[in-house]
Amino acid sequence: MQTNPLPTVGIFTSFQEFNTGYSLTGIVVDQASMLLKYGHKVVVFVCEQYNPAYEDEIGITDLFQKYPDTFKILKRTKLIHLKDYRTRQHLSEVHKREAEECGATFAEYIVREGITRCYTHDFVFTGWSLPYAEAIKSASKKLEAVQQHPNNPEVIWFHWIHSVPSSNSDWWNLNEYGDNHLLVFPNRTTIQQVAEQFKCSPSRIMIIPHIKDIRTWYEFADRTMDFIDKYPKIMDAQVVQVYPASSDRMFAKQVDSVIRIFSYMKETNAVNVFLCIANQWATGKQPRENVKEYIQLGEDHGLVYGEDFCFTSEYSKLDDEYISFVKECLNYQDMTENTEEQHIYDSLCKWEQAGMDLEKAKEEYLLMYQPYKLGIDKRMLRELQLLGSVFIFPTLEESFGLVGPEAAFSGALNVNNRSLTMMFEIMGHMAPAFDFGSHHHNHEVAKEENYLRAVAHAVMHRLFMNESVQTKIHCRCRYNMDNIYKRFYLPHLL
Repeated sequence: MQTNPLPTVGIFTSFQEFNTGYSLTGIVVDQASMLLKYGHKVVVFVCEQYNPAYEDEIGITDLFQKYPDTFKILKRTKLIHLKDYRTRQHLSEVHKREAEECGATFAEYIVREGITRCYTHDFVFTGWSLPYAEAIKSASKKLEAVQQHPNNPEVIWFHWIHSVPSSNSDWWNLNEYGDNHLLVFPNRTTIQQVAEQFKCSPSRIMIIPHIKDIRTWYEFADRTMDFIDKYPKIMDAQVVQVYPASSDRMFAKQVDSVIRIFSYMKETNAVNVFLCIANQWATGKQPRENVKEYIQLGEDHGLVYGEDFCFTSEYSKLDDEYISFVKECLNYQDMTENTEEQHIYDSLCKWEQAGMDLEKAKEEYLLMYQPYKLGIDKRMLRELQLLGSVFIFPTLEESFGLVGPEAAFSGALNVNNRSLTMMFEIMGHMAPAFDFGSHHHNHEVAKEENYLRAVAHAVMHRLFMNESVQTKIHCRCRYNMDNIYKRFYLPHLL
């Protein structure tokens, strides 16, 4: 009996290998990755003569390592020497027999693995796959008797079609499969054409866009993935900025102005925002106090820490409750014989006996749980910057400002400081620029709040008018696997 409260999913393919040159293999890997992330057991059916040569290249090995108990590849799709059929009337007796055998195997392993949601890819569509379409029909009929038992849930089939049907093939008839079979198509524009070709109501066609997640497309590091999971709005917000700034230079970088501009964009209720301050060297007492002050500034202006903005130095591997517990232990409060507390106490004693300053020992220990107090590495910064849609850079002083070109490479809309004249030499004259003042040019306004609010509105206008950035935002938000799962998969999986 299935113990996982979430349905087990079977993905049916005839793949003999996961060749990276074949787009459908990438679709299947993304689909499996998404379902595994959200706790489903996933069984991928491949050809009985499957060759694992491309597993490392496309990420199959990573899935095995990350989900050893819930991911499985079964070589149970019968090898059938296919031909591109033009009509079902030409289906050979050999293929009819092989389809029946393949269907029996599918039905057996659906029951054995406790699968209740079945996904196929182009099985019911192409002439090449006609024997596998017949195998699905056969498997579905064999399962009907099993499903009549009250303890066995019904198996639901979802058949992906990856091209627009146009030839009016005589095997395109969804009604022949049964009521528990649905079609899936990636766009709504041509849904009526799909319904007409497959002789069914549009209500039996689910529109599910393909996953095209920037994290998997650019092969983000696991640490970057974990960081995004802690702050998911960085994937979903329209206005996203990643701002590198050393903890002792946040005044010169005018982090406070960027925080306030983001708060004014949020208050319009026209966009969602997320500001990530990628700060380095938050290890001394004063830098830590500075970070706390900026967090308080953001909250005073209506930004919710952890939801609308964050400092990378404050990221913790464990949940906040446990971090508080660790800090409490490091202050020697309420020590007990609890295993974790004793471990912390023993570690501190060893450091103290070795002559290490106790305050430094506390700092070293906390770094184990807050690994980015010294800063994030270049790869992680680069990957987070790829999520950015804007880069507001009101810095008071620079000799070059490396972060400007770096942000431009990510496709973000750069917003420069017009008061810092060297910025035009470095960044060119194409980006919008506003006066934020500099050590060479004193910019005074009648009321700073009004000025920064006007800047926020102007930046939003430029974002809305920039087709390239808007397309980037649309694709990042819509096609990431979290959005696809929650909006399109979850309703039919539950």
